[in-house]
Amino acid sequence: MIIPEAINTKAISLQNIGVADIAWLRQMHWNLLKTFEGSAVAVLGGDVLEKEHGNYKYNYDNWSSDINPGEQWLAYAARSRKETQDYLEAIQIPDMVNTFTVWYFQKNRV
Repeated sequence: MIIPEAINTKAISLQNIGVADIAWLRQMHWNLLKTFEGSAVAVLGGDVLEKEHGNYKYNYDNWSSDINPGEQWLAYAARSRKETQDYLEAIQIPDMVNTFTVWYFQKNRV
């Protein structure tokens, strides 16, 4: 999946905590959602991490979105992105500077 370089360069590697994922500052979620708007990319879910004393740790907040029986992929992709937006706007973590999210994507599997 292609993530624009301007967004990808802002990702944080989680290799230092033994995870082969990348995370973005929570405030970057608008940029990620805008990137995939109108596309066949679904957000399967994600995890929330917090940075404390220079270390990243999962805080056990997470979200997921499953395709419904009979749901068309493009409808599911749009709904999954909306659910992601709603979740990230609703979580009660006031520190946007030290909060990061890991997203799990999937492009149309037709």
